[in-house]
Amino acid sequence: MWRNPTTTSSHTPLCTPYTLPAGVVILASTTQTISPTAVFSPLCTSSSSALSYSSTSTLTLKNPFYSSIIPIAYTISGTTVLAWVLLLLLLVTPQRRPYLQKLATLSVALSLTIALSECSKILKKQYDEAYEDAEELRSYIDDGLTLKIFRAVSDVFLWLAQVQTLIRLFPRHREKKIIKWLGLALIVVDTVFWSLQSFLPIKEGDDRSFKDAIPALAYLFQIILSLLYSAYVVYYSISKRMYAYHIKNLILALLSLLAVLTPIIFFLLDISRQWISGWGDFVRWVGAAAASVVVWEWVERIEYLESKVQETGVLGRQVFEEEMLETGT
Repeated sequence: MWRNPTTTSSHTPLCTPYTLPAGVVILASTTQTISPTAVFSPLCTSSSSALSYSSTSTLTLKNPFYSSIIPIAYTISGTTVLAWVLLLLLLVTPQRRPYLQKLATLSVALSLTIALSECSKILKKQYDEAYEDAEELRSYIDDGLTLKIFRAVSDVFLWLAQVQTLIRLFPRHREKKIIKWLGLALIVVDTVFWSLQSFLPIKEGDDRSFKDAIPALAYLFQIILSLLYSAYVVYYSISKRMYAYHIKNLILALLSLLAVLTPIIFFLLDISRQWISGWGDFVRWVGAAAASVVVWEWVERIEYLESKVQETGVLGRQVFEEEMLETGT
């Protein structure tokens, strides 16, 4: 389509030179008077190119690379592979892992696989019709009913897995109880807003202000949950810094901090850089799964080192008042 045409000696009907009779030619605001007859020769019969590189200035009207279909396709593919790798690591690890973590990671992997399938369908359609539209691709993926259902379920499992991880971080029974009920309450609120945002139909005459406020509230609660989780994990790592950032745990510590901070970083980037919203959701999604899986392994390494140090000490393990009361009863 974009190659230079080959020069031929014969003329097609559209390329045949034709005579312009005497008269007036009006082009935009320019008027040209032709007194004698003139002969017009189309450019396609000359040696020059009808479509030269300099004439294809329409390329500048396309979306920039970062908001094209390529980052979206690569992000969905990469996060799908990463989600299945996390699930495989959970299944082959010798230590037992909570079922909530396995269900959460499995739901994320299935959801991303569905998103990848939908992405492949729309990309094939655009390829067959010789065009590309990133906005159509995002809308097609986000508006899929199957993906919405899987995403709602996976979000619930992800938050529950993170609450279970937080419960393990704090040794006292009172703190565990507070975290459990506070986390469940926030999860219920977040799920309600997410369901309203995804499944509430829009009817003519409905109040648009209420419909427009739901995504903002759902977004706000997701940020709150991510901030609370990352703050608790960072606080725990600081309180156990001698074991958390030990040379044996340093790589795992960096991976854990990266996992818990990834959703927050992409939330901030999503606000300041709107073009990230097309593919940033998938990074946050798999980051939330990694934030539970990797942090759980990190906590196990911390507790193992701590138990080794306490075995060699004089005082032994720390005992709380609640444990003494439970033992006495």
